[in-house]
Amino acid sequence: MTPPATAKPPAIHAADAGPAPGHYACSFSEDGTPYPPYECLITRRAGSLWLEKKTGSQRLKGNVEVTGTGFRFKGTFFCPLGDCTQPVSADFTRDETGVFRGTLRLPPGARGPTTEMSLVRK
Repeated sequence: MTPPATAKPPAIHAADAGPAPGHYACSFSEDGTPYPPYECLITRRAGSLWLEKKTGSQRLKGNVEVTGTGFRFKGTFFCPLGDCTQPVSADFTRDETGVFRGTLRLPPGARGPTTEMSLVRK
């Protein structure tokens, strides 16, 4: 009897590398401390993709540019109940399980924790 073949995840092609519009769970880890997932949404606005973290005391929103391995994010980090607004960017790559992972970058000279973010399609 032949053992069953091990299933490999499908290859990700450049055209498929970016996120599709829809609902996502976005998780954050600051300086290695994980936080529970939050509601994120990717929509299409005027022909471009737009990412928005919809819940929590710290949020982000901005433009998504699809790359060959995932996407580039450029937007704004903000606090709905306080003043913490500043530009933020990240390059996300899609892993073999379909999860997008990236590290948020603040502007030069800005202080803040190293924040890693992941997005999983719901």
